[in-house]
Amino acid sequence: MNNSGFTDQKKSFFGFDFVLAVMVLALCTVGILFIYSSGINSDNFQTSTEFIKQIVFSIIGIACAVLVLFIDYSRFRFLSVYLYILSLVVLVFLLIFSPLINGSRSWIGIGGFGIQPSELVKISYILVFARFIENKQKEIGTLKVFAEAFLLMLLPAGLVLLQPDLGTASVYFALFFIMFYFGGGNARYIVFSLLVVIMTSVITVLPHWEVLIAQRKVPLLLLLTDPVYYFPFLFFWLFVFIVSAVGFFVYKKSFFYRIAYVSLIVFISLVLGKIGSGVLKDYQIKRLIVFLDPKVDPYGSGYHILQSLTVIGSGGFSGKGFMNGTLGKYDFLPQRSTDFIFSTIAEEWGFAGCFFVLALFGAVMIKIILAARDSKDIFGRMICIGVFALIFYHMVINIGMTVGVMPITGIPLIFISYGGSSLISSLIGIGFVLNIRMRRFGI
Repeated sequence: MNNSGFTDQKKSFFGFDFVLAVMVLALCTVGILFIYSSGINSDNFQTSTEFIKQIVFSIIGIACAVLVLFIDYSRFRFLSVYLYILSLVVLVFLLIFSPLINGSRSWIGIGGFGIQPSELVKISYILVFARFIENKQKEIGTLKVFAEAFLLMLLPAGLVLLQPDLGTASVYFALFFIMFYFGGGNARYIVFSLLVVIMTSVITVLPHWEVLIAQRKVPLLLLLTDPVYYFPFLFFWLFVFIVSAVGFFVYKKSFFYRIAYVSLIVFISLVLGKIGSGVLKDYQIKRLIVFLDPKVDPYGSGYHILQSLTVIGSGGFSGKGFMNGTLGKYDFLPQRSTDFIFSTIAEEWGFAGCFFVLALFGAVMIKIILAARDSKDIFGRMICIGVFALIFYHMVINIGMTVGVMPITGIPLIFISYGGSSLISSLIGIGFVLNIRMRRFGI
């Protein structure tokens, strides 16, 4: 117990963090309000029932969070493994039996509602990875543990990527890097993996960049696109790695180590980049690069970004007023209740409203960090870090894509965008944080 424990206990009932709960409910309320507003048409009629569904999702999510709150989180050490295995089974089931909806096999229909299991799997992954990090503390810095941890993440991420759902799959990578780093993982391995992810992404999209952005043949890219050049180039880097690795083990010189480090990154990225080009759809790859210059495809992949920037700019400082967003009403902005709900907020509440929403997110994340700091064990601390990473990544990527600095990946603005699975999973995550915060006194 920290020195301020008694004071904190008097401020809240059994250590329950009412402030965090109220701020999260405020974000959910903002979401419902703007989902309602986004359904108003040019004749001021409500044309959507999404806001009603979001209210139902909120009630379900709050009920799940309350249920989690009354179960000591330490019991999930044992349950996390079974939840993780069940999650993998569900993801495999989706690939085999789920219908193709919007080019992806990621949904299960229940009545008039759709459930996206990959959103809920994020919580089971956070739980099992928190347990893994706690159990491996004595050897957390070794390559063996890093490889095991990476495989633990790659199983659900790979299954989600096969759906294909690039945006959701990327969330698992973010959870892995942030949790493993704060869990005491070796930074050298984390940097290596990050560089592989970044270089793989670049290699995957470069051929499309040549067509869309450069709009001319780039001879150097033949190394990536023409098999006559690709395979010699690939095996050249493999040869460099083998020679430099042998040189390092024989002579123990850092020079050989650095060459082996770089060459292995390039080799793995070349392989994964080729696989990525085959797995991802053309429209997904276009979305990854068109944000660099949306005008190259103004009526296709760049359309959403251009419209979003116009809508955001029209809001000015104070906005046009709630439900008075003219551009939204005339369907100027697609997906304004889901991926681009932040643009709707910017039009109607302006810069001031956006700042208010960002301040709420910031305060929520600070509260989660404090809960992690005060946790009585590593398992609880890492769950909090995982929930923090979940919220932070969703917020940065979603808002970034609405203002044109991030590619469009279909990642919702957590708590606010329309979508039951995302909302329920995020509220369950908050339930765990409140649980851990409440039990920091050992009750």
